[in-house]
Amino acid sequence: MSANTYTFGTAGIRAIMGPLAGQFNAQLVERTTDALCQYLLREISDAPDRGVCVGFDARHHSAEFAAIAAEVINSRGIAVHAFSEPVPTPLLAFSVKHTKACAGIMITASHNPAAYNGYKLYWHNGVQIIPPYDAAVLAELDSPPQQTEGVMHEMPEKPGLLHSLDDALPAAYITYVSDLVATPRPPVSLRIAYSPLHGVGRDLFSRALAATGFDAPFIVPNQAEPDPDFPGLPFPNPEEPGVMDNVIGLGREKEADLALVHDPDADRLAVAIPDTHGHWRSLTGNEVGALLGDYLLGRASRKCQPLVLSTIVSSPMLGEIAAAYGARWEQTLTGFKWLMTRALALVAEGYEFIFAYEEALGYAVSEGVSDKDGISAAIVLLEYAGSLKAQGSSLFQALESLWRKHGVHWSVLRSITLSNRTSTLELYRTLESLKSSPPRDWAGTKILSCRDYQNSIHTRADGTRAPIDMPPSNVVAFDLEGQSRVVLRPSGTEPKLKIYVDVREPLDEHAGMAGTVSSASKRAEEIMRSTLDYLAR
Repeated sequence: MSANTYTFGTAGIRAIMGPLAGQFNAQLVERTTDALCQYLLREISDAPDRGVCVGFDARHHSAEFAAIAAEVINSRGIAVHAFSEPVPTPLLAFSVKHTKACAGIMITASHNPAAYNGYKLYWHNGVQIIPPYDAAVLAELDSPPQQTEGVMHEMPEKPGLLHSLDDALPAAYITYVSDLVATPRPPVSLRIAYSPLHGVGRDLFSRALAATGFDAPFIVPNQAEPDPDFPGLPFPNPEEPGVMDNVIGLGREKEADLALVHDPDADRLAVAIPDTHGHWRSLTGNEVGALLGDYLLGRASRKCQPLVLSTIVSSPMLGEIAAAYGARWEQTLTGFKWLMTRALALVAEGYEFIFAYEEALGYAVSEGVSDKDGISAAIVLLEYAGSLKAQGSSLFQALESLWRKHGVHWSVLRSITLSNRTSTLELYRTLESLKSSPPRDWAGTKILSCRDYQNSIHTRADGTRAPIDMPPSNVVAFDLEGQSRVVLRPSGTEPKLKIYVDVREPLDEHAGMAGTVSSASKRAEEIMRSTLDYLAR
């Protein structure tokens, strides 16, 4: 396996499990972990004592892969802090900071289909590894690939080198989450529908609910237990059409205040709510991000300037909310490794970290977990929902209130699956063509500028250029008239091209809220259709 065979994408290494080069297997885990250990021993003098945290989810072979990683770390004389049972990814991320380990490994493919597995690598600051460290680790991989033999492994048991995280870490995490809640008990009772999507979020989330005083949720019965085959869910991703149907049906049946879903490793949170007429709908990640950002900024301590962050593909609405509070808003490349690296750098300069999110249902409500965390985000959102209910309001009404203040921000996402190398190359050529000679407008909406993140150039319609101060990334964005935009980005974890359309429309008092939302939705869909037509040429 060469250093070029695998890369740490937006959320680690992910691939279909199998014995071949380019697939996810025991040899990949063994050699990547050994490369990590070599790098740690060379660069961090106290690495053997600080150790590496190791966790895994409930996917096929995750326990085996975690045991292989622990064996390798142990054989290198480095302490291993390990979970013996499947855990949510946020708990592993929390453990790295809590134990002051020098790194962390989580075996998970998050929301990918059942055939996948993955390797998320955390640095000593609790953030997923970024350049140049990721390249330095991969550079250690210089031997040819080996065939997987399928040998089962067990956690090592060398005295003094293996430390169990099973008891202390979940308890410490629950204390951390409890401290995020501003009031010791909810002001009113909330009825919650919930699904862990056959993943590992249920037990830790249930403990967090009990510790913060919320009622136990109604759980979708046929999705409650961990199951690596994800029956009934071809894509165990709450962003996919139909995945939220069961929990929304349960919420409707139980007359719940809201429905919550964690993806299989519980680092993402999806939300559905009833509107004022009792009609249920899923909130987008941008809508949840706006609600959480506004709520958290509203209760910030103001000891120093508040800081919120979002990615370049997330709605600009958080920026308008931040401006209203006098907070600093930053944008980064897609992926929480970029969000939290930038957040921690600005905290070191004296800013107060409040919130970070990306539109793909990822939220960080505290720097205590320097990654997206669906469990702590759910608890904070429930606190907000409870306070609103106590005032006779709701999350839906709070969202409409934000739209009145900042305009209706409407987002549409489409994905094009890249089925083979030919289709991938064709789409990449189209992206290059778009950068060099973009159209004058999209669906009649004039293009004002093009942001080429691969070449770090922002080109305006008049031909003037300015540099983009971000690491290069294969993303192209078009700013349109009326504060609308189109962003195109290949996925960092799946063979897909993602297309994001955002529009903003100020509230039309004559058309009302419903009319303005309808108009924004229609315009977003028109721009999306125009984009898809262009790509299909």
